[in-house]
Amino acid sequence: MNKRLIALFLCLVMMLSVFLTACAEDSEEDAKNELEEAKVASNMTLTMWIVSESPVSEEIRTDVSKAINSLTKAKYKTQLEIQYLSEEEYFSKLTDAMEAYKQAKKQQNADKPVETGSDGEPVGTTVEEIITDEHGMYRDNYPLVLENQVDIIYIGDVNDGEGNLLMSGQQMYNKLREGDWLAALDEAIKGDAKKIKEFVSPTLLSAVQEKGATYAIPNNNVIGEYTYMCLNKEMMDRYSLQGHLTRGSIKSFANEYVYQFINMISIYEKGELLPVDATYEECLAFLAYYWNIDTEDYSINSNEFSIFGTPLFGAQPSRGQNAVGVQSLLENEEFNSHYLALNKYRLSDKDNAKEGKDSFYFRNDANKDRDYDAYGVKFVKGTLAELTVVDGVSYYDEGDVRYYVVPVEYPMATAEDIYGNMFAVASTTLSVDRSMQIVTYLNTNTDIRNLLQYGIEGQHYTIENGTVSRVADKYGNYYDMDIYATGNAFLAYPEPAMDPAIWENGKKQNRDSLVEPLLGFDLAEYASTATQFGIPVTVTSAKPYSTTFRSGLNKDVLSQDAVLKAWIEECDAKEPGVYVFRSREKTVNNEFAEILYFYNTTGAYRFSVESEEVPKDTGTGYYRNNTYVYTEDPALFGSYTLTMVYDINLIRYEGQYKVVQREMDGDEEASRTECTYEETFKYTDTRYDFDLYNTESYKLAVHGDLYLGDFYDNKDIFNELVALYEKEGKDKANLGLYWVDTTSSEEKDYHSFILYRKNITHTTLIDVVPTISGNKINLVVNYDERTGSEITDPPGYGIEVGVRPGKRYMVYYITLETDKGVTASVSYNVGQTTPEEELESKFTHEFLKDTATLKMDKLDKVVDFEAKGMLNAGLVKYMAELNDMVVGLLNSCETSEELEKMLQDLGVLLNTEKELSLNKDLPDCHSALKDAITDPNGLIGGNFALLFYQLTHITNYGTIEEVLGYLPGILEITDEYRPLFYSPYGIYYLWMEAYQYLPADMKPAQ
Repeated sequence: MNKRLIALFLCLVMMLSVFLTACAEDSEEDAKNELEEAKVASNMTLTMWIVSESPVSEEIRTDVSKAINSLTKAKYKTQLEIQYLSEEEYFSKLTDAMEAYKQAKKQQNADKPVETGSDGEPVGTTVEEIITDEHGMYRDNYPLVLENQVDIIYIGDVNDGEGNLLMSGQQMYNKLREGDWLAALDEAIKGDAKKIKEFVSPTLLSAVQEKGATYAIPNNNVIGEYTYMCLNKEMMDRYSLQGHLTRGSIKSFANEYVYQFINMISIYEKGELLPVDATYEECLAFLAYYWNIDTEDYSINSNEFSIFGTPLFGAQPSRGQNAVGVQSLLENEEFNSHYLALNKYRLSDKDNAKEGKDSFYFRNDANKDRDYDAYGVKFVKGTLAELTVVDGVSYYDEGDVRYYVVPVEYPMATAEDIYGNMFAVASTTLSVDRSMQIVTYLNTNTDIRNLLQYGIEGQHYTIENGTVSRVADKYGNYYDMDIYATGNAFLAYPEPAMDPAIWENGKKQNRDSLVEPLLGFDLAEYASTATQFGIPVTVTSAKPYSTTFRSGLNKDVLSQDAVLKAWIEECDAKEPGVYVFRSREKTVNNEFAEILYFYNTTGAYRFSVESEEVPKDTGTGYYRNNTYVYTEDPALFGSYTLTMVYDINLIRYEGQYKVVQREMDGDEEASRTECTYEETFKYTDTRYDFDLYNTESYKLAVHGDLYLGDFYDNKDIFNELVALYEKEGKDKANLGLYWVDTTSSEEKDYHSFILYRKNITHTTLIDVVPTISGNKINLVVNYDERTGSEITDPPGYGIEVGVRPGKRYMVYYITLETDKGVTASVSYNVGQTTPEEELESKFTHEFLKDTATLKMDKLDKVVDFEAKGMLNAGLVKYMAELNDMVVGLLNSCETSEELEKMLQDLGVLLNTEKELSLNKDLPDCHSALKDAITDPNGLIGGNFALLFYQLTHITNYGTIEEVLGYLPGILEITDEYRPLFYSPYGIYYLWMEAYQYLPADMKPAQ
């Protein structure tokens, strides 16, 4: 004991000297805090996984690790084992190690619960910290690295040996997030790692957040590029226009003084010169952030002209600070004045080209490759390093010509800037806080930063006058790392080929940087999103739990997962019985979920769940126990039953479960016997995922409970459904429409089904389960109606469809892709449960036999129906068609006077403030455009103002009544509203709100 106390005292004295020395870099308060932490922190060994430009020899690995550990041990009592890997092998080895570590921990937890010491760390990861070596000297002792241990990891772009991109940093990050391999870092950033905010660009830190949460730290680097508008200094001075610059009156190309400068050049300057060294289209892009949407892939091109967008007259939008809204640009007088000014130059160039003149304002087809002696205005992309600073004024020099510079576009953080090089902490780490201490150290300390990048000075590199030269060690090996992949680039010595001032310029550039407003926003993803029906949906109730299940699964489906396949095969080799595979996970909402797979090999049984509430021994509330009941029913299933139960508890894993077998004899319950079962697998830490609807054999999409209004544009289907809806009688009629698409290829068939069931009067549970037999696939549609007292019970399988006003039917649209030669069919299982008091008298087997035959009518012609997603695709198409029409009109103008009149007319037609009177004499600028806008039966019903309501709200096709969900043809028949869809901007707004990018002035009042 005395030996340990003396050694600890000596260590603390040594650490005190280190911490006091660090006060030159850290505050005295930080040093004291670190000393206090060091007193209680235990020695720990972490791993850091990084990529290297070239293989790292064992000798260099040892020397660099030793030098780095001398710092990390003294500061954080942490030893690092650095894993250097090539780019080609990095990701696979990293994920293999994490998976192996995770599986080993599962097994360990199953065999023996994890014990933790007084410091909260798992027992086995700590050791006797002060030992006596063979010379009788006291020294620190650190634990050995565990097998497959992963703590700190690099994320970034990785290439193959020939420089081809294997995986971008964003792809790697997304894969790691999808696999739940990254730990959340926000708590650490608030604590020991708070200094990261001082050393890493706020632009990068904000851009990498997901809904306000941080899972990786981008390596600080120079963000993006400026676009400089360069104004010829000699000419500006000649016409005494430089004062507008010094007063800050010129902040963008769209500026009256810039036009004045261009006009003077064209009139008074002689010789070979071009007023603007850019195309008309490039200059037009500076006027607005355009909502130009491609109707094929829903990509947004913000640089291509559109009549919809946000004007940019000097302001630059940034995600989270501004929203790029939708305006009718041609009703904006300021936009029109700039548009007209640019087009005067364009029309002049067009006339000159016709007349064979040599004089032009812009670059165009006639002069695109021509070199001029001088330029009045040009645009240059680059960094601050491109500029020359004289007496505090920045210039751009090109040969002997000097230009004043005005930034017209500021650096925008791209996905490569953000995800190209990052450090994160693995979810398998021994300690998030300790790992983040090291990540923070790499981002805030020059010594460790240069050690990881260049190695040991004098041994692996030399530095003279700020210039680094790599040298071979005594074994002839070099240490070669990518400066952007090893931490905060601003803290490292610049590479030999770099400008010595790169980091100082980069710091200022990063302060000016912005985040691209649509970075991470994928409109196409929403455009393809339909009401998908797949994973069982849990029903929220007042109780802190819910249970869903899907029964009748096929072994081939579950066997897509290797672990479940092995379990099924093991069960098949045993005696008939009920076998249970039980796994668990913590959901993204911090709920607790148990996933159980029941495999009953004893015969054909119908599955159900009975829940029981048991008061807790202490405090208030209840435990919930589930009983899983198999009711004998040979007519329903085959020789086995496979069921997946998804059980959510909002508090913790609690409750018990048992399996009960119920045998039926006529109308009476003959017996209820608790079965014995064997847990062939213990608890695991994750859910074993498989995609029920996507296998090697087929691809199935079920678009959930639809409305008749969804089919309104397709009269063939709509009329058939309406006819059935209006048919007298209260029978539980089923209708099936089926066809094979003409889009089927030589290898694949695409089957389409419309499933309809009428006279739904109770809450109904529905599920669609594919079963496979040879070259036949059958879609089993399970209906289970539940009456009044049962509608609050946890649902059975699939989606619970309640009784909604005006809707007494179900419609599902199904698409199925199969190989050639596979036949597809649909069958129903229809059940009805009744209140408990009526169970004995009314529960018979007859309702199971009363499965209405599905009417399979093959349609005479292919029906063009596409289940809609969130996006109002019709509105996007209309925007594009209207835009093309307007652009055609604008480009048809031959003179500035004609164009000015056209802009005035369009400003009236494209008015968003008021509805146009159809009886009013409207500008006769173009009959097709006027007809499109004023047609009362058209898309916007004669009201252009409505279009902008649609563009910024939940929308639908047609009139204001339809925008609000009212459609006369539907309402008269079914007394229901048409489903609503979203505009592009409406989806963008929801995206910003969901990811906490919505600017404060746009947030709804609390």
